[in-house]
Amino acid sequence: MKEKCAPRAFSAKHRLAITGLVVGLGLLVFIISQMRPQAIAPTAAKASAITRKSAPLPPQLTPEAISFLPLTQRLNHPQVPAAQDVQTVFSICDSYFTMLKAHEGPPIRDDADLVKALSGKNPTKLIFLPADHPAISPQGRLLDRWGTPYFIHQRKSRFFEIRSAGPDQKMFTPDDFLAPPPQPERGE
Repeated sequence: MKEKCAPRAFSAKHRLAITGLVVGLGLLVFIISQMRPQAIAPTAAKASAITRKSAPLPPQLTPEAISFLPLTQRLNHPQVPAAQDVQTVFSICDSYFTMLKAHEGPPIRDDADLVKALSGKNPTKLIFLPADHPAISPQGRLLDRWGTPYFIHQRKSRFFEIRSAGPDQKMFTPDDFLAPPPQPERGE
C-alpha cells in the first residue's frame, strides 16, 4: 500500500521568491502594454497606408542610428530618406541571394514574385521580409512609400534593378529612385 505524502508548505524564502516573480511578471506586462506605437500624422493628403502603419522612430534619430536599424524597419519609414528605400530593397534581395547560394530559387518576374521569395516561399524557407510588413499590400505586392508597386528588372540571374516611381507615382520619370544607381556608360 502506497503512503500518501502530505503537501509540503513553502518556506518563507520560497514564498518571497514566488511573490517577487509574480510582481515582476505583472510589471513586465504593464510595461509592454504601455509600449503601443503612436500613430504618425500623414505629411500629405495622399499619405499611403504604409506611412500610417510604420512604427515611429525617436524624433531625434541620427543618420548613424538609422544605419543600425534592421533593413525591414528602414523600408518605407517616414524618417528614413525615400532615396534609401530602393537601396534597402536591393540589400534585402542581396541577402536573399547570398543565403540562397547554390539553391535554385523560384523565378522572380515582378514585385509579387519577389514578395513570395522573400517571405519564405524559397528553397531555404528563410524569411527575409515578413508577409505582414506594411510595405506589402493585401494583394501581395511590394509597395513603395507612395503606394506604387516597385518595378523589378532582372539584369542577370541573381542581379536585379529595383525602381520606385517616386512621389509622382509614374514609372520612368525624373523623380524615380533606382538601385543600384545607374552607372555611367564606358567612354563618358
